[in-house]
Amino acid sequence: MDKSVLERFARAARIQLIQGMEQRLIELGLSQGNVESGNIPGGDEIRLRAGETLTNDQKKAREELIDELRHNSYDEVVEQAAYAWFSRLVAVRFMEANGYLSGLARLMSVPEPNSNDATIKSYSRHQISRILPDINSNRARDFRLLSQFAELSRIMPFVFDDIENWMKLLFPLNLPAEGYATRKTLSEIPEDYWVDRVEIVGWLYQYYVSEKKDEVYAKFKKGEKATRSDIPLATQLFTPNWIVKYMVDNSLGRLWLEARPDSNLRSKMDYYIEEADQDKEVRGKLEALAKKNIDPAELSIIDPACGSGHILIYAFDLLYHMYLEAGYPRTCIAQMILEQNLYGLDIDERAAKLAAFALMMQARRWDPKILDKGVRPNVFAVEESNGISKEVIEALVDPNASQTEQAGMQEELLCLLEVFYNAKDYGALIEVEDMNLDWLPAAVERLKAETQHDCRHSVMLKKDAEIILRLAKQAGVMSGKYEVVVTNPPYMYRRNMNERLKQHVRRLYGSSGADLSSSFMEQCLSSTADGGFTALLTQHSWMFLIGLCDLRSKVIDQRAIYSMIHLGARGFETLGGEVVQSTAFVIRNASLTEYKGRYVRLVDYDSPDSKIEELDNERNWYVFRTSQCRRVPGSPIAYWVAEEVLQAFEMGTRLADIAQPRAGLQTGKNRQFLRLWHEVEMGRIGFAMCSRKEAEISGKRWFPYNKGGKFRKWYGNCDYVVDWEDDGTRIRNFPGAYVRNPDYYFNPSVTWTFVGSSRFCARYSPPGFLFDVGGSSAFPEDKDMLYVTAFLCSKPAYEFLKILNPTLNFQVGNIADVPIIFPDDPNVRFQIESLARSCIDIACRDWDSYETSWDFKRHPFLTYGTGASTVEEAFRRWQEFVWSEFREMKQNEEEINRLFIELYGLDGQMTPEVSCDDVTICRADRNQDVRSFISYAVGCMFGRYSPDVEGIAFAGGEFDASNYKTFIPNEDGVIPILDEEYFEDDIVSRFVEFVETCFGKKSLDENLNWIAKTLGMRAGESDRDAIRRYFLDEFYKDHVRMYRKRPIYWMFSSGKQKAFNALIYMHRYRPDTVEIVRTRYLLRLEEMIDEEIRRLEQSVERDALETSHAQLHVKAQATKQLATVDRQRAKVSGQRTKINRELIKRKRQLDELREYDDNIRLLADGSVHINLDYGVAANYAKFKDVLRPIT
Repeated sequence: MDKSVLERFARAARIQLIQGMEQRLIELGLSQGNVESGNIPGGDEIRLRAGETLTNDQKKAREELIDELRHNSYDEVVEQAAYAWFSRLVAVRFMEANGYLSGLARLMSVPEPNSNDATIKSYSRHQISRILPDINSNRARDFRLLSQFAELSRIMPFVFDDIENWMKLLFPLNLPAEGYATRKTLSEIPEDYWVDRVEIVGWLYQYYVSEKKDEVYAKFKKGEKATRSDIPLATQLFTPNWIVKYMVDNSLGRLWLEARPDSNLRSKMDYYIEEADQDKEVRGKLEALAKKNIDPAELSIIDPACGSGHILIYAFDLLYHMYLEAGYPRTCIAQMILEQNLYGLDIDERAAKLAAFALMMQARRWDPKILDKGVRPNVFAVEESNGISKEVIEALVDPNASQTEQAGMQEELLCLLEVFYNAKDYGALIEVEDMNLDWLPAAVERLKAETQHDCRHSVMLKKDAEIILRLAKQAGVMSGKYEVVVTNPPYMYRRNMNERLKQHVRRLYGSSGADLSSSFMEQCLSSTADGGFTALLTQHSWMFLIGLCDLRSKVIDQRAIYSMIHLGARGFETLGGEVVQSTAFVIRNASLTEYKGRYVRLVDYDSPDSKIEELDNERNWYVFRTSQCRRVPGSPIAYWVAEEVLQAFEMGTRLADIAQPRAGLQTGKNRQFLRLWHEVEMGRIGFAMCSRKEAEISGKRWFPYNKGGKFRKWYGNCDYVVDWEDDGTRIRNFPGAYVRNPDYYFNPSVTWTFVGSSRFCARYSPPGFLFDVGGSSAFPEDKDMLYVTAFLCSKPAYEFLKILNPTLNFQVGNIADVPIIFPDDPNVRFQIESLARSCIDIACRDWDSYETSWDFKRHPFLTYGTGASTVEEAFRRWQEFVWSEFREMKQNEEEINRLFIELYGLDGQMTPEVSCDDVTICRADRNQDVRSFISYAVGCMFGRYSPDVEGIAFAGGEFDASNYKTFIPNEDGVIPILDEEYFEDDIVSRFVEFVETCFGKKSLDENLNWIAKTLGMRAGESDRDAIRRYFLDEFYKDHVRMYRKRPIYWMFSSGKQKAFNALIYMHRYRPDTVEIVRTRYLLRLEEMIDEEIRRLEQSVERDALETSHAQLHVKAQATKQLATVDRQRAKVSGQRTKINRELIKRKRQLDELREYDDNIRLLADGSVHINLDYGVAANYAKFKDVLRPIT
């Protein structure tokens, strides 16, 4: 099935139906503007398409619609109506394809019919015209489609509401017509996609809501919480068919095969996993658990997050064949399954209705009469008790009962309402105890009989009573115990939950309330009957995270994992990346700690298709007893681990006993208390402080801060500083801040990144750093520092961590539990520590070779190119040096791996080789290195750097002119970047001067040519022009990227025409800098451009006069001279075109300059002040539109 066809239809249909609903509302005088302003015209004022007035029925329906718009948002009503027609459209198409619309001709899958052959079953034309008089009476499809919709409401009222309400006014006219886009895209879905494949309905629904789902995830990225309307969208995920079969085959199917081992049904279960050989004691327990004379009518199955019913549909098929094997007559099986076996719940009302529809369609496949039997599946959208009046409770209590009985009834009803208060936030995550509500249906009927009169009060009482009755049925479903609980629960982290949901799951499930997936796992385990099966597809975090250790213990000690398919990342067609790492598994509610489960490990395959292909590969299969989990700290479900690795955990010492890992500071508001180090004044940063006391005495405000960062080993990621002035007074007094382990601040450590890209990396951190939760740290003694660093950078350590937690989050507790072994031979330890020192030194030299390091000295072309006469030669020397460092680093790491592998006895489990991608120092790159050289040159132009001194020459404070001898920085701190050289300090001129200063005049042209070619010099372009184009188009993008959207050079830019661009250096900014930019550069440029325009205009006039003289001359020439004249004329014409093009360009630039001047004048007059402590983001914003946006 090509899902892209389904996605294209669902997305297009939603857009067009929404547009159709909005158009209908406008026709009815109910545009969004009218509704929001309250300026709604009366019904008598409305004229429909053909000029008709509204009938009385329509006026009444319109009033209902107005009332709906008052109680719900305009967009909600439009969405509700659009989906109502979409769901009916899809249902009709499916039922047509399968021949389930008895008595009605096909409509959505045949060409336009003759209007005379329309079969109208539930509506006469007169009735439809009374409802919708603006329907074209000759359009047979409109009539027949409404008839089909009415038939849906008749046979499945629990799915499709009767359209005899305000919805009828919003019927999208011409919907079934061939030319209607929704009809057209629907017809593109192949016929065979619909036949006997009811899961297509679920796929279409998922794609229909995909745009809204994307909007919800976008909110999460902004830090917003899920509203109750967001929860169904954020947690909606269609389960792949093969995983559905695996879960149902190995739970429901296993129960049947235990009782009937010779059943032919085994051949129908494609994903059934045969049991591993068990020990004698376990076999005895299994025989006791098996239900020998099982009756399929006794098997109850629930999916508490059923979505569109995919799991229930497959369970229906399996049950149907079980009933046949048990000898039941075909005519009663479908009804029995719907009424006795299958149960479903979902927080999304639309999804629950689709599940009910899908089950009815599956039943219709086996029982042609099922739609006329009045059967309703036990699938419920979770309802809540909010808004139910207390009066209805009194009305439902039997007045003839005793006072004690009345009190009991009232207490039961109040308990029911309390349990389901705000249930729309919780879904199936509600703890429901058994309630005695058998008397309730009769009480509701009595209430209805007593309130026959149709006053508003009576209507409300009856409505509330009906809701209470549904809540009672819902309570019965939620409080039950089931032989099989199978679901793909919703995925949502606690950080995305609204406060109500967050508190609810924490109260009910404790540590398992960390996310919805683990909360549902707790709920499903408790809903499973003794000896029954729980089959789930969840995030795999419960298998490893320390915070979910209690949940894991319930599984290990009280239940048995029968099988698992460990998918890892990219297990779904509709999810990319590694955000969701999932696993499907089947657990039995029986204490079988020595049971040998079978596990399939597919985490190393990077697509859904490849995972399916590798499912039968024997090398991916493991047999594992959960009791073995106890051999590893935290008891992770590490089924794939070899015996030698388990022994390493038992032999080694926990790292926590050598160097206790610590979580660090949580500022509560990083935007306020953290800066990238280059944002602030260099003199305000306290480097290399050895203690909190020293830092406090220093009077500095900013101090280095370990915050994790990208994948990098040994040394680096020294990017941030934190506001720790006066021993962190500001942070300590900030609400929401947590100052953890302050006694370890400024101590040397081994640090790592909390969230990784599936690879772990540790780095040595010298004295002087504070640390963050994202850059957690361990603090070994000085004598163990190098050894611990080497170990954490080794392959064995990474393998141990993947066992403890293969998720993306390397928690402090995981690091603490890593087993470390010290060699008995001191020479081995010395060798490891020497290699570690070498690796740290190499990584440090690499990190400091780039200007994003605070210990950067000068550009590598100058450091390693001493004596080189050309830039190319300097690059080659740098390239050779880096390659030498890279080779040495790789060899060192492989030798460290070899020594640790030998020490742990893991020779047969891993090899020491290190891939080039895992060596985390940079390699020479001509393009990037030339661009960094240009960046360094610009730094020298501003005085940030100087060829005469090492490191940063100026980053705030006093400007020392003695640092600059061979290359003098710009005096006013402004560098113009223009399309021509208008000023002496033009950036290209200054760059040429810098290259000449560094490499000499003799090789200047050669150097500029090599640089220009590196940047991408175009045909016919000079080297200086290529360099100028780079400065105009790419330099600032590179700078913003290099400095992580916190640039230190700011570009004044006039706009798209690039008429004016000028760089300033934020650390040299003065209150009069904007005025300097305007008066010395912008206004002068305006004058020069204006003068150039006048010159070009004179040239055009002169050219026109010369052309006129040439034409007179042509007339006087002989015929033989005409060819020569034509060539001259063409040349003149080309020149004229070029001049005109240039003139147009300059006029546009002048207009842009004048408009830009209007904007910058206000800032120049106001003398904008900046405070470097506030950082780039806050200061940059003060300049509004005069600076180029940071993107």
